[in-house]
Amino acid sequence: MKFSLVLVGLLFLISCQSTSQQPAKQTTNTSTNTNKQVGQLGKLPVKKPPDFSKAVAVNNNPIIRVHPRYPAAASKAGQEGWVVLEFTINKYGGTDKIKIVDASPEGIFEKDAINALKKWKYKPKVIAEKGVAQPGQRVLIHFNL
Repeated sequence: MKFSLVLVGLLFLISCQSTSQQPAKQTTNTSTNTNKQVGQLGKLPVKKPPDFSKAVAVNNNPIIRVHPRYPAAASKAGQEGWVVLEFTINKYGGTDKIKIVDASPEGIFEKDAINALKKWKYKPKVIAEKGVAQPGQRVLIHFNL
C-alpha cells in the first residue's frame, strides 16, 4: 500500500475556495462511520484538490512529519482522496486548533489526516526570545494507493 503526503503553501495570499461553501468544520464533527460509508457505497468520486500553485510558500516544513494511517475500508475499495487542514503552529512548535477546510470524498480521510497532523512538529517561531504562535497554516494531505 502506497500513499503520498504533499505539503504545500502554508500561508496564503489567495485563500483556497471550497466548492461546498460551508464554514470550516471543527475536528469534533468528523465522521465516525468511515468504514461503513466506503464499504456500502464502493469507490466514491474524488474532486480535484485546490490549486495551491499561486500560494506564497513559507519555509515552514515540519521537522517531524507523521504519515497518516490509510483507512482499511478505503484501501480495500481502492479509494483515494485528499484533505485540506488549517491549523496553528503553537509557541512550542506543535499543532493546535486543527480544522477541516475541505476534503474529497468527504467523511473518509479526515480523522486520519487530523490524527497525523496532531503529531507533526515544527521549529517554533521566536521573537524577542519567546515562542510565538503561527495561526492560519494550511496543509494538503493526499491519500493515494
